[in-house]
Amino acid sequence: MARAKTSFKKSPAELFLNAEDQQRPAWDPVEGFQVPEGYKLVPVNKTERLQLLVRPAVKSGIKKAAREMGVSMNDLANGILERWLRENREA
Repeated sequence: MARAKTSFKKSPAELFLNAEDQQRPAWDPVEGFQVPEGYKLVPVNKTERLQLLVRPAVKSGIKKAAREMGVSMNDLANGILERWLRENREA
């Protein structure tokens, strides 16, 4: 017996991408940063993959913290890394 073809108004990929954009936090430039004259500051929407190996205890701690904060493990890790870079760039 043939299975009926599912009809989507949008493809599953489009639904996934739109959901990700809606969950993305509001973008703020770094406090005190002045954009040089003639330049425009725009948010970067591209992403790149980074694979990390962590101990099981670290992973479970990140997972628990992300769940408590209501964010994904990826968003939590990105926030931590971005904050570290902001605070340590001048060092």
